[in-house]
Amino acid sequence: MDKGIQTETVSKALEMIGSLQVSIIIPVYNVAPCIEACLASVMRQTYAGSMECVIVDDCGTDDSIGIAERVIGEYKGTIQFRILHHSHNRGLSAARNTGTDAAVGKYLYYLDSDDEIPPDCIEKMMAQVVAHPDVEMVQGNICCHLLEGGEMIALDAVTVPYAETNEAVRTNCFGGTSS
Repeated sequence: MDKGIQTETVSKALEMIGSLQVSIIIPVYNVAPCIEACLASVMRQTYAGSMECVIVDDCGTDDSIGIAERVIGEYKGTIQFRILHHSHNRGLSAARNTGTDAAVGKYLYYLDSDDEIPPDCIEKMMAQVVAHPDVEMVQGNICCHLLEGGEMIALDAVTVPYAETNEAVRTNCFGGTSS
């Protein structure tokens, strides 16, 4: 393939990606040692499109939400952050569901509050959406991050076509069947 044509195709795809809305959903419960790094990894995303981050306070007993509020208050970027509060601890699944219900993005990314994502994570995921518009789901490989300063390795996004996404996965993971 001619490099000029390939570069033009990639540029057009990246322009299309820029208009897509992504919601990152982070349930939070007793993760004070990790939440700042988690949020920093969201704030470092290279994805140029519209993004929001929905944080769900599941009533932990540490200062996780206080730390999150401080980090978000200092942030000067374009990602929109919201913190939703449960009235009592309801568990991880309920916190994810609360975030899902409040999300405005067309695409959802679930991030555990004790995890981090590489800077190009959402960009690579959305590139797969553009390259394969008929897919139901895009997933990435897990990479280990050494707490003592190891670097994360590159994320390889892979698509899961509709035909390979079974009914049980769609029902159990997403709360209903797709139409």
